Amino acid sequence: MARTTVQSCLENASIVLERLRQKKKEIPEVGDFLRSIQVKKLSASKGSKRDITIKVHDFHTGLKPTVGFSIKSRLGKPATLFNASKATNFVYSVSPPLSEERLAEFASLKLAQTRARLNELGASLTYETVENETFLCNLMLVDSKLPDILAHLLRDFFLTQTSRLDELVARLNDDNPCNFQEAGDRPYYAYKIKRFLFDVALGMRAAERWDGKLDATGGYIVVRKDGELLCYHLYNLNEFQSYLFNNSRLESPSTPKHEYGKVYREGDRQLIKLNLQIRFIE
Repeated sequence: MARTTVQSCLENASIVLERLRQKKKEIPEVGDFLRSIQVKKLSASKGSKRDITIKVHDFHTGLKPTVGFSIKSRLGKPATLFNASKATNFVYSVSPPLSEERLAEFASLKLAQTRARLNELGASLTYETVENETFLCNLMLVDSKLPDILAHLLRDFFLTQTSRLDELVARLNDDNPCNFQEAGDRPYYAYKIKRFLFDVALGMRAAERWDGKLDATGGYIVVRKDGELLCYHLYNLNEFQSYLFNNSRLESPSTPKHEYGKVYREGDRQLIKLNLQIRFIE
């Protein structure tokens, strides 16, 4: 087992922080240190939510569990919490139906133009399904109403460009699309969205069958812009979920890459796909 001193870790961490602030892509100065502690790659393996595995000495319980943490950095561009892919497309029907002439017009529009034109025409978007069946089943494992809730939230984001999750959920609460009883007094939507954020942060991946088990069993480590670390341990579940909820927003990823944002015909229906991606605010 590789061992090193705390002082060596601090010195090399300072070098890394300074180079990251300088936007350096390579930091050869810490190569020897990384090799000495047997670090062979800098990113987590594909399909894993854990970036680092730590043995925690818990002075409160006396336990010494070995757990995984996901790491998110605020040093550069805000990190994604939930990555877009073709699997994260939601399908909606468009009504009233567009004329053939207008449908041809929509084929050449960009996403912002499509949104503006649909709003101008007073078109309605009705949720049909999640395009990827695996992702649909993963969502239903969390909550049977979650696909409908996310679809309503995503549609509101697309049509209004309100992006903050907490603001979108406040709108959900007012609209109450699931007709929950006492929706004005009970946090149905906030609770379910918080649970979703928690699961995608530590376990669920859209296109992979998920059994409800967490991969990053320790929690989240957030690197602040000043280089200090914030640790949201699963012991602090309520604080962790609130952090995710209050610091996340929806965004529109590449339309050609993820194949969404175009009005198209399928049989006698006219449909549009919207894509779900969630990024930290800062």
